[in-house]
Amino acid sequence: ADDYVHASERLGKLGLKRAQRAEVVRVLLHCCGAEAGYNAFYALLAARLCASHREYRFAFHFALWDAFKALDEAPLHRAANTAKMLAALLLRAA
Repeated sequence: ADDYVHASERLGKLGLKRAQRAEVVRVLLHCCGAEAGYNAFYALLAARLCASHREYRFAFHFALWDAFKALDEAPLHRAANTAKMLAALLLRAA
């Protein structure tokens, strides 16, 4: 995708079911945590998805709970990137 708007439009055209949307959320969190440095693209895309579909918002709640339960085993960059993503979502009231 060219940018987060383009990515969200492409995801919207897929016609995903609820379980598939939850998987998109888990992949977004995984990709965000895997980056060496924080990449705001993932938070922008997450906020846009949460604004467009209520199911994404609930999926992020559950996925973030699971991510924070596993923080003690996660590398520092993964924990920091996940926390920054959550902070960005809270700032956008997503």
